Amino acid sequence: MQCPACHSDTLGPVTNSPRYAHLDSCSSCQGIWFDGGELEGSLNDSIDSAFAHEPGRQPSNGHCPRCQVRLVQFTYPATTVMVDGCTRCHGVWLDRGEWKQINTALAERAEISCPKCQTLQVDALTCKQCGLVFAKYHQRQQAQQQLAGDVLGMFEDATAYQVNQQVEWLEVLSPFERRNRYEVAILGSEVHAGYVIEHSRSLFNMIGRQLLGRWRPARLLLNDIDGREILRMNKPFRLYFHQLEMSTTDGRRVGTIRRTFHLFRATYNVMDLQRRVIMRIRGPFFYLPFVDRVFRIFKGEREIGDISKKWRATLTEYFTDADTFNASIDRGLPVTEKILLFGAVFLIDFVSFENNRNG
Repeated sequence: MQCPACHSDTLGPVTNSPRYAHLDSCSSCQGIWFDGGELEGSLNDSIDSAFAHEPGRQPSNGHCPRCQVRLVQFTYPATTVMVDGCTRCHGVWLDRGEWKQINTALAERAEISCPKCQTLQVDALTCKQCGLVFAKYHQRQQAQQQLAGDVLGMFEDATAYQVNQQVEWLEVLSPFERRNRYEVAILGSEVHAGYVIEHSRSLFNMIGRQLLGRWRPARLLLNDIDGREILRMNKPFRLYFHQLEMSTTDGRRVGTIRRTFHLFRATYNVMDLQRRVIMRIRGPFFYLPFVDRVFRIFKGEREIGDISKKWRATLTEYFTDADTFNASIDRGLPVTEKILLFGAVFLIDFVSFENNRNG
């Protein structure tokens, strides 16, 4: 095999170390030829192949000692060292001193912790333990951060909510219950519009809507006006102590709203992630026709807002479940508490006003 650098001298085996006895070098320029995979093996590098990442390449002056094709120049991954390689057999030619430069650069790579399995490793494209692709993970993180920004943008300055349940003619003309759908507006310094829809399309959910009514399990999704999912609300099956569990789209819990026992009125606890009661909601003792029904919100002993079910019209109230709610809240509440009070509107609708036609 001829030396790619000297173009005349013949390569001979490296004999000064048993570790490199299978390699070939030039006695004149002291460059070393590595067949495909040998360079990575000698460096104990976790990269499968120096050619795996398809780097930008420039033609070299030398030819492959094995294939006799023109070598190309490229930067060895995770270093700044320019080397020559063969695109056919994946052999690599290193000039004198380049192996040491690459080895030093790889040894100085900072260790990182895999965000999924927490395995410590040098900087790479994938986790050597669980196979997580770091670039895709960071893209998802950026998308979630953008979503978190959207949630803050919708609720951070909120002072009021408007919720208008939609109804279809099939529900008006028959006892058949469709999935709940609401148009919502979050009011503050700006108005953020969106909609909440009961998500499940399963046969069990359809049967549950007809037979179980307010007791059925349900999953509600808040979407912005562009159709992007913002929040998830999950209502499990309960006979009395109904609750709504709220979370972001990536599964992070926000808190829970749960009905509490009271003989004469509907009452609810609003709880944080540690199940601590941070607010209470108290409904009226009884419902009068033709008037709004107000649920008052308390934080400690201080009233901080209310949720009112608006009286729409006699025929609408009698023939449909199309309810309208207005909620007013303290502007200074933390964002998570504002989000939980938004969810409380839908739990109140389920518990107190679901299947209220002809009532």
